[in-house]
Amino acid sequence: MREYSHKKGMEYQRAVKDWLEFRSFLGFKTEPFGDAYDQTKKAAEIGSSFFDFSLKLKKADQVKQILYAECKFRREKHGNTNREFNEFIKKVYFSLSGPEENEAENAEFCFISNIPPDKWRKFLNDKFIYSFHQLKKENIEIKPRVINSLANQLHILILSEAIIGR
Repeated sequence: MREYSHKKGMEYQRAVKDWLEFRSFLGFKTEPFGDAYDQTKKAAEIGSSFFDFSLKLKKADQVKQILYAECKFRREKHGNTNREFNEFIKKVYFSLSGPEENEAENAEFCFISNIPPDKWRKFLNDKFIYSFHQLKKENIEIKPRVINSLANQLHILILSEAIIGR
């Protein structure tokens, strides 16, 4: 069962990446950059965190931002992404805490899943407060500059298999 889930997750991630490449996202044109599962792995890293993949976000053929994405596939009737989403918040927080300021400033982060986390509406209503409480539960020392960046640079995208053509 676990092997099947892992395979479905890998297929979903590949399909999402293919779907996002060369589209408009956050007002930018996207292009491939890094993938955690091939020789471009280093380009899917920021700070000391690796993400499933990264995309260049371009305006007028100039790279303006880098998108770091994490994909999670769960069975729609029985699965949930709550733990994974909260781990993603923590991962983004540490990614923004560690790198050069310029690198962190030019990063966007997206949690992509076929089903939303249970509290995604609460997150969208106030990203700062939701993230602050999640990090506090983990006894993480909160840096105001970093949590503000996280609230502005973290996004959620829900893509069903039908939307991405699977």
